[in-house]
Amino acid sequence: MDNENFDKLLLEAVDEALASLGDSVKQAVYFHLEKSFGIKKEDVPNRIGDFAQVVENIFGPGASYLESSIMKRLYEKVRVVFEWGESKPFGFADYIAEAKKLFQEKNKVEAMEEVKSLGEHAKILVVDDEEGIRKALKNILEDEGYIVDTAEDGKEATAKTAKKRYNLTLIDVRLPDMEGTELLTKIKDTVPKMRKVIITGYPTLENAMKALNRGADAYVLKPFDVKAVLKTIEEQLRKQQEEEKYSQEKVADFIETRVKEITE
Repeated sequence: MDNENFDKLLLEAVDEALASLGDSVKQAVYFHLEKSFGIKKEDVPNRIGDFAQVVENIFGPGASYLESSIMKRLYEKVRVVFEWGESKPFGFADYIAEAKKLFQEKNKVEAMEEVKSLGEHAKILVVDDEEGIRKALKNILEDEGYIVDTAEDGKEATAKTAKKRYNLTLIDVRLPDMEGTELLTKIKDTVPKMRKVIITGYPTLENAMKALNRGADAYVLKPFDVKAVLKTIEEQLRKQQEEEKYSQEKVADFIETRVKEITE
């Protein structure tokens, strides 16, 4: 995904820089590129060396001006600092590679910060009759920054979800007093919707379909793959955030519509 996004930004930078010289110049460059090298506009990110050669053939010594214009626009789009000159005696393709590297690194850092922010306030309820599993999951999730509560059976989980709001609950498929899939229907609905993840050591298609039909959003397998569990939780919390944002937008749209109806 990072590569696709970067390529899109690069094409936008190239297009804007060429357009700044006039539409006829832009069309001439793309025409020459396809005629001389068989490269279409959308292929430029993967053939940047050939693109640079075309620019140099057309503009000669003036090619550096266009290349600089492209790079400044690209670095603005990827939101990193652009330095052009003797301090970094790179060629045009080198600057592209550097921009891509910085873009990927920045996205990686932002993704890690997003995951961290999810954990700072998200509350998770772990429902499992095995004390060892409850403690293990609680310790793992708290290390990730989540606020964690536990319940040993369906009755305790139902009572806790009636009094407290949780972002997500992990539910063992087999509990002492009821099936985990039954608990799915007893847990109080919240806004935004609490994400419900089933824990199962019996990964059959029938069990998966039953859980999903009862309202599960996902399921994780025993024995636990910690990375897979954390990834599932992160994905579900992101979906919850998106739902919350959508709900807020719907409320805002409704209020705006009602105000217009009243004032008209």
